[in-house]
Amino acid sequence: MGGNAEIDGFRICGVEKREYIEKAFDLLVAELKRGNSELIISMRCGTNVGIAQGLGIVLLSLSTLVLLFVNANAKVNLTVLGIDVVLYFLLRTRLGNWVQGKCFMSLDFADARIRSIYRVKTRRLWERGPVFFVKTEIYQ
Repeated sequence: MGGNAEIDGFRICGVEKREYIEKAFDLLVAELKRGNSELIISMRCGTNVGIAQGLGIVLLSLSTLVLLFVNANAKVNLTVLGIDVVLYFLLRTRLGNWVQGKCFMSLDFADARIRSIYRVKTRRLWERGPVFFVKTEIYQ
């Protein structure tokens, strides 16, 4: 199962029946109204990948700059590299999820409704049928 957002709704593939989409959407909206917004954060979002890569570059760059000006031995260099690796693994997911939630996700669809669901043709290599387009609208 997978999908992607579009301007007026979203495409979803791998779901057999429209009713499953409707039930899942209603459950999601109910959870969002309860404040459970982490459900819409995706670990596979490009934001998380970009943040992880950026964090790695920043950590290694800062360490390199510091170690260039400090005449450190191999043990200190290895310790700093180890700290970089630990910080990277501790921060990459949390930072990526935070940036995704604050900058790239909208919680406005807590008041969204499904307008229509209709079957569409696959248009990407990774879409496996059946594929539905879920047209949504937001009430404010």
